[in-house]
Amino acid sequence: MQLYPPTGHTLPHLYGWVTDSATQVVEAANPGRRRSYAMMTTATGATTGSPSEWSATIDRLSFGSAGTLKREEEQVKRLFILSAGNVSPKLWASYPTINTTTTIESPAQAWNALTVGAHTEMTEIDAGKWPSLKCIAAEGALSPSSSTSMLWSRGWPFKPDVVAEGGNGSTDKFGAVVGPGSLRLLTTYHDMTVSPLVETGDTSAAAAEVARLCAHLTTRYPDYWPETIRALVIHGARYTPAMLQSLAKNPSGNDKEGLVRRVGYGAIRADNALNSTTHRPTLILQEKIVPYRKEGSDGRLNKVNMHRLPWPADELLALGGAELQMRVTLSYFIDPNPSQRGWQSKFRYQSHGLRFSVKAATETDEEFGQRINKIEREEAADGDELESMPDPDSGKWLLGSRIRSRGSVHSDVWNGTAAELANKSHLAVFPVGGWWKDWSQAERHGVEVRYCLIVSLEVSEEIAVDLYTPIQTQIVVPATPAVVDISIPTS
Repeated sequence: MQLYPPTGHTLPHLYGWVTDSATQVVEAANPGRRRSYAMMTTATGATTGSPSEWSATIDRLSFGSAGTLKREEEQVKRLFILSAGNVSPKLWASYPTINTTTTIESPAQAWNALTVGAHTEMTEIDAGKWPSLKCIAAEGALSPSSSTSMLWSRGWPFKPDVVAEGGNGSTDKFGAVVGPGSLRLLTTYHDMTVSPLVETGDTSAAAAEVARLCAHLTTRYPDYWPETIRALVIHGARYTPAMLQSLAKNPSGNDKEGLVRRVGYGAIRADNALNSTTHRPTLILQEKIVPYRKEGSDGRLNKVNMHRLPWPADELLALGGAELQMRVTLSYFIDPNPSQRGWQSKFRYQSHGLRFSVKAATETDEEFGQRINKIEREEAADGDELESMPDPDSGKWLLGSRIRSRGSVHSDVWNGTAAELANKSHLAVFPVGGWWKDWSQAERHGVEVRYCLIVSLEVSEEIAVDLYTPIQTQIVVPATPAVVDISIPTS
């Protein structure tokens, strides 16, 4: 669904206020209910990725901040699932170029929201009934309707975060067609007396599917934060073969960045988000950190949170050269800068920033500590940081620290051998700059913030190994106090 201004009028800057008011109405009726907010309405028009009144309001509601909120008051965190906005069907014949030039619409640039684009697995057309029609998108590729952030200004978060099924379109000699029905999704119709079902699709349908997954996650894991639910959806997503076709054999940073700007972290996979298995154990940590401290009148970056990963070293060493993946996702909500003047500096929109780094297989604990402490964290908030002591394993990460560091959710995949992973024993979460550090009058030095950290291992089902049980044993009965207390979802 999209909002169109009346002819001759500009869009009013009241959508944030309306969203805020609607949220209050819903919560007043049942304030104790756990909920996620799904919104399929966007404002038409090109965006640059910079905040709008609407997206900033969603960031504020997600974080739980308000203009009169005092530090000691309990903050209510909220998860918003937003559709990315659609390419007009009239333009589908220009797929996929038109998707590159059609930008994600407001408020879907919100840092804290889970923004959803569309991909499709629907490619079946009845040739007997529709002999002249051909599918626009290949199986697993971006839907013709899905907008992207390919033209956004550099530095703002990559969107969408994930994609879900949004249906396909077709073409003949007369142009693009929405459908036929075999390329569209079904949903219930609002008037049962007219029809029980109706066709749907595009990023609105995709956002509804992601909202459904969030509801399942919230029901199964009632103690998980909104930041964690968002992280699980992203962590469970995977790139399809069609999505990866855009990458060269040795992809450049621009190639990887283009992949994330088109389809985020991939297509959602409910089973990955909901479950662990013996070949895919998933570890979840909900933790807090104080990003900044005050020294005199100046703000300073505070300490690093170091987590020891409970890997079953004996089992991994026994696998030797077997290839596996380690996937890491860090999710937190930022407090948006209340002054639009601060938005001129892309990293000062966020109250604080967090990053993660994993010990390299060839590093000692001491060398890893030195590398983390030498990271130029003051400059790292702009997403283009370079480490003064580079990660020796940087070539094994799919995206790398520069690309994965945009926004308030960071996810990446490391590929290597089981023997190498046995030595990757520690993961650090550390703060970078934000307006809380620099604006002393805001009195945010010493304030604690939350983050969710998810780490999973994935090894081929053809290998006879159980990684889940030895990890679970270490967590339930820690061998030493240094092992972090991480819960594992049951399968």
